[in-house]
Amino acid sequence: MEFRFIKEASYLYDLMQLPRLFHMDENEEAEKLDLQMPDYKQLIRNVKRDLFELSHLFDPYYSNEVNSGYHFAHLVIEAYPLTNYASFEAYFNHLLNQTHEALLSHLIISIIANDNDHHKPMDEYIREAKSYADHQDKLIELVKALPTEEAYRWKLLLILNDPRAHIKAFMEALLEIKPYFDEVYQTYESLIVRTGQNIVKTFNEGQEDGFIDLTQGVIPISYLSEVNDIYVSFVMPYQMSMQIFHETNYFVWGLHMDEGFKKLKEDREDQVNKRTQMFKLLGDKTRFEVLKLIASKEYSTKKIAQALDVSSATISYHINAFVTADILKIGELKGKNYLINYEMLDAMWESFKEDLQTQALIQNKQEG
Repeated sequence: MEFRFIKEASYLYDLMQLPRLFHMDENEEAEKLDLQMPDYKQLIRNVKRDLFELSHLFDPYYSNEVNSGYHFAHLVIEAYPLTNYASFEAYFNHLLNQTHEALLSHLIISIIANDNDHHKPMDEYIREAKSYADHQDKLIELVKALPTEEAYRWKLLLILNDPRAHIKAFMEALLEIKPYFDEVYQTYESLIVRTGQNIVKTFNEGQEDGFIDLTQGVIPISYLSEVNDIYVSFVMPYQMSMQIFHETNYFVWGLHMDEGFKKLKEDREDQVNKRTQMFKLLGDKTRFEVLKLIASKEYSTKKIAQALDVSSATISYHINAFVTADILKIGELKGKNYLINYEMLDAMWESFKEDLQTQALIQNKQEG
């Protein structure tokens, strides 16, 4: 198994992603990630200020949903990975030399791969993409059903109607901001190279163990292939994305993802503690019976105590434990009543299953 840091691809990736910052609220992003990130917030403010007059050039190609998987730049990169191109010109010349049919097919494959929870063999994607390309009504229905904002779905349909023209317009828009990007990129270049080299060194020396250690076990090793390319991003420094349906995988590694993975690990450990506490509470027969009675809308501590032949103080203790663990919420009806927090229970159970599935994948990979 081989890991490769691709500096040229990292540069191209960030140039194509920079316009996403037009739609990003720096304080909202920091709050969402629960991180301070002062340098990144300043970068977002600078881009929105310095490139404001050019932002209209990118309106057709990015939705207001910052983390959407359907941005035109994202679809293009997935359709034509950046790995084998030494420059901006080489990459876009290759795209513009493609036929209309090839561009349309590749973009549709990117769309359906993003819209599927489970990746399929490439030949299946090609057959499915052809069925959409050959039937305009099916393609319209596909795009109309995508989980992105309505205005952007319409823009995406226009792009698919003439992909070469839009790739050319997108390239020309990027050329307008490229001098600004190059100046900003210089301040990050040495750190990007150092980070990329350190990542692949860790992965190549430790192989699967190195990958698990550096990603805190968040990403299943089943996603790895024989060759895995690493792009390092300063534009999206606290995110990690991946493309795993081509022969060679690529991972986009945010410049500060070490901090991000640390936070993910802390959140996961907190989630495990909450889950353990929940199972502990539900593992007691009396508590479980209390919960069943509350589900049947019996809220009287006295009546629940009588039904279970225990003291009212014991029932109050159990109810308080459920409220503290967020299994029960205080209802808003007049008089004391409780609501079972089914959303939390569902989320906790799903995360429990995901953890088990991830561990099974890791074990299968190690045994294979």
